[in-house]
Amino acid sequence: MADAADTAASYDEARIHLRAGGRDRQVAVPVPLGPRSLLDLLPPARVIAQALAALAAEAAAEQGQAVACRPGCAACCRQYASISVVEAEALARLIARLPPPKRDAVCERFDAALLRLEGAGLLDPRAPRGTRRITLPPRHTPAATAAATSSTP
Repeated sequence: MADAADTAASYDEARIHLRAGGRDRQVAVPVPLGPRSLLDLLPPARVIAQALAALAAEAAAEQGQAVACRPGCAACCRQYASISVVEAEALARLIARLPPPKRDAVCERFDAALLRLEGAGLLDPRAPRGTRRITLPPRHTPAATAAATSSTP
């Protein structure tokens, strides 16, 4: 097991200047040293994203606007929210570490969500697992409308 000195030596601190909503902020981001996977870079990316979200929320509050997203709101758990492959891998690893009863419950919820996406025509049930992508219906353009209403078999 690595001690604190070994852990500290494997990271450096990047100071990043962010600007959002007319506000500036310096953010200290711990960055892993040496060759790393994209999964290793996810925590620093989250630090930056959280700092940007905080800046945007502060700017909105100054204008009298409320931000619906907040810790514990769970809105992303109840609507379609896209994530990157790296975030999906991190989520899969997190779920794999859960105690079996909790892991099973989470997996059942994912399975139910997949069935709803398939039923809505947004996910092809015939595509192999791990390769499926959300398929959005074509926009209502003249060409898409003509193709959808064509009487030609």
